[in-house]
Amino acid sequence: MNFNEILRQELKVLNSKNYETRNNSWLWIKDLHIREIERLCHNLLNYNNEDQDEIDGNLHEIADGLVDVYNHDIVKWLAQDYNRAYIIDQAVEEMGLTEGGILSNIQTGQYYYYRNMLQEIVDAVYENSTVGVK
Repeated sequence: MNFNEILRQELKVLNSKNYETRNNSWLWIKDLHIREIERLCHNLLNYNNEDQDEIDGNLHEIADGLVDVYNHDIVKWLAQDYNRAYIIDQAVEEMGLTEGGILSNIQTGQYYYYRNMLQEIVDAVYENSTVGVK
């Protein structure tokens, strides 16, 4: 099976109402809104994910595309969860301050957030794969 086929199977598990069928590798989503995870998975499925290098490039492209452009949306994203301030701090620590000011730093935090979430999804797919990802 290829990565996208396994991801589609995992989406079915993620959407199941029977929590006992959920694999332990998806437990990290308990604090997140499941619709956001689904949106990220569907974004990932829109790409050809043949090998690890391709997946890594796709994660960057998807995360970059999810970063808000308009000031209102940038601030709204931050206001939706007070923990996102810590995410921004981590992003700035790892990626550095941007010259564009506070809004640009929030965008850096968004990129960091989405990139890490996507990586968690990929890791969960690989962890759940019993047939092996080709």
